[in-house]
Amino acid sequence: MPGFLKQEIEDGLWVVATPIGNLSDLSERAKIAMEEADVILCEDTRRTAKLMSSLGLKKHLERLDAHASKEKIKALTEEILRGKNMVLVSDAGTPALSDPGSYMISYARLCGVCVTPIPGPSAITALLSVAGFTETSFTFCGFFPRKEKDRKAILAEASSCKVSEIFVWFESPERIVEAFEVIAEIPMTAEMVVGKELTKIYEKIFSGSARELLEQVKTEIETQGAVG
Repeated sequence: MPGFLKQEIEDGLWVVATPIGNLSDLSERAKIAMEEADVILCEDTRRTAKLMSSLGLKKHLERLDAHASKEKIKALTEEILRGKNMVLVSDAGTPALSDPGSYMISYARLCGVCVTPIPGPSAITALLSVAGFTETSFTFCGFFPRKEKDRKAILAEASSCKVSEIFVWFESPERIVEAFEVIAEIPMTAEMVVGKELTKIYEKIFSGSARELLEQVKTEIETQGAVG
């Protein structure tokens, strides 16, 4: 195909995006990386084991979550420098976006390890691609705060921001109604979009004002179960 090249993956640490719900979204290059890796670094070995099983792979899985010590990250990096190839994945989607993989990547690069991205699924860009927003810049803020005062503070900060007009948050299905109850109290005319079960069978996209979304989300939970 003109303009596209197949390239060998250089030895080192491979940062691999995995499906956010639909196994068919896993790229051929991601499969090759996982087949060739000596170790798979993951947040939750149980979740990644299911992915490996679906692909028919048996790999050594090494837990690398938010509690990983500096000593463990150093030891893993030393193994890579001695010749092992490692894949870094998150529970779903693209690693190092609101997950602990960034610490491993930063240290590995500092030590001279070649860190290679294997791009693919991302809940952030998946939702933005169907949101219909015309602005060109956005800010990803990670998980929406749990405490009401922190929620109000970050919303006030976002409303006064001059750099970006689009803000993206993750939120737990168990807390999303509570979150929208706080958002709906703030006078604003912003268009909002919520994605449920992206890429899965029961995928739904909701849009409207904060108050409209609060009612939509409540109705969805009452009739279909948690929105996530």
